[in-house]
Amino acid sequence: MKNSLTILSICLLGLLITNSFTCRKDEYCKSGNHIAIKIINQSARDIRAHFYWNYPDTSIGAYNPLGATESGIIKPGNSFDRSVGPTSCWESYLKNGTKEWIYFFDNDSLKVIPWDTIRVTGRGLLERRLISLEYLQENNFIVTYP
Repeated sequence: MKNSLTILSICLLGLLITNSFTCRKDEYCKSGNHIAIKIINQSARDIRAHFYWNYPDTSIGAYNPLGATESGIIKPGNSFDRSVGPTSCWESYLKNGTKEWIYFFDNDSLKVIPWDTIRVTGRGLLERRLISLEYLQENNFIVTYP
């Protein structure tokens, strides 16, 4: 009986923790808002899509999207869902005319060109696309490369 209560307590605690992380806390996010956008790769190459959250600056940020894992690769014909953060939605983040850049990088280039060279020359950067709430609404919250 004591073991059953312990297991039940652990399960209830896990449920409370899970619900606290999934709760939408942004007052501007209503039912039907988009917590993620879908990024689709319709090219023939492996790409990585990255936000530097630096609009209107167009420089490539310090963080190399290659990172330490292969998890950020979007293979040809595949997609990736990108949230704006754990407690917000795109409608709230982009309200009042806010805009952001999505940087599309060639994954093979990221592997062979030093990051400092990419940042200075733009080699390996396939496209820098400006998104706004209007852009996402017009495209059903889907961003397709190219």
